[in-house]
Amino acid sequence: MNSQENDMLEKILSSLNRIENQLRDIKDHIERSSGNESSDGGQSIPGTLDIITVLQGLDPNLFPTVKALFEVPGCSADEISRKTGRSRSRENQHLNRLVELKYVSKFREGREVRYKLIEGQT
Repeated sequence: MNSQENDMLEKILSSLNRIENQLRDIKDHIERSSGNESSDGGQSIPGTLDIITVLQGLDPNLFPTVKALFEVPGCSADEISRKTGRSRSRENQHLNRLVELKYVSKFREGREVRYKLIEGQT
């Protein structure tokens, strides 16, 4: 495995850890607001989220877009569409969905809109 692949895997792991921490925060919030005990207390919490559930629920069409963002951080929809082989309008849809999910940030550089993965949020 080369260093570029290693870096990509480390970024993916970092993002998954961030997602897991966010899910843990959501679970804690649900437990506090519902008055239920944590699973340590022996009571199960309906609707408890875990990382597997979230990953299974994500649209698989978003994965090539995310992979392209790992490879070329801070890129435009045009650059991503060239990497994925999909149309620019399709990539815009996927990028805007990732922005809504708070996995990607959107910013302007001159006249061009660019996107990058949000890393290290907890």
